Amino acid sequence: MPKKWYYLCIFFTASLLLLAFALAPLFDNRLHLVFCDVGQGDGILIYQKQTQILVDAGSDAKILSCLSGHMPFWDRRIEMAVITNADLDHYGGFIDIVRRYKIGAFAANMVGKNDLAFETLEKEIEKAKIKTASLNSGMIVVFAKLKLAALWPDKDQVAGLDTPALGSKVLGARAEEKANPYSLVLKLSYGEFDALLTGDIIPPATDTMAERIRGVVEVLKVPHHGSKNGLTLGMLEAASPGLAIISAGRNNRYGHPHEETLGVMREMGVKILRTDQEGEIEIISDGKSWQVN
Repeated sequence: MPKKWYYLCIFFTASLLLLAFALAPLFDNRLHLVFCDVGQGDGILIYQKQTQILVDAGSDAKILSCLSGHMPFWDRRIEMAVITNADLDHYGGFIDIVRRYKIGAFAANMVGKNDLAFETLEKEIEKAKIKTASLNSGMIVVFAKLKLAALWPDKDQVAGLDTPALGSKVLGARAEEKANPYSLVLKLSYGEFDALLTGDIIPPATDTMAERIRGVVEVLKVPHHGSKNGLTLGMLEAASPGLAIISAGRNNRYGHPHEETLGVMREMGVKILRTDQEGEIEIISDGKSWQVN
């Protein structure tokens, strides 16, 4: 075979493989739940076919590599972005995302912070003319077969923060106290598969919210990066997960995850995976069975 034909064959074979890789998501009906490796923070990509939902985005641009690894190069739209918590390690990466992707809507608990990074994100959202919406307990968001149900916080709790002194802005009122008690907690459902995404919720809100779980979940995102003031025995018993995911940074200065929290899960026989040890963790489900990829 002449050399030029040999190289042409290689070129066309490579082109076909790239095309097949790019089109694969169109023929994949399964749910993909990806816990991105964003260091010390949370960043969770949920996608099914061409529907993408991003729950939190870490503190910086690390989240971009996770998106590019799972979204086709030609798909630059994220249907919904969700901020569970107004701490930088949950929303910081959205600043870069808003500048590079089209976002259908932003949803949050509408409890913001008075800091420069949060205000920068709000300005970018305004500039891009992205719709914003409040999410609180009882509300359900549906995208085709994907369902996100908000279990926490309650509307009246957040409304009480929206005073003239604090003001109401793009992503809500400014809280003078810690943001964790108001952290969004979401239950993701796809067929018979359920995952509990807990943000940074802390006691006593953890046990109050646990009463609303209503049934076993397959996957639990351990609250507050596995700290000792996040997960409670009440939540663990209510959720009874098959797998617990901890999103934390390697050798982080907070000592997350805490040994006490790990011990509670081990005693209940819950399998644990950690982004500080495993890196990115992907769970795939057809709505009945599920597996860790």
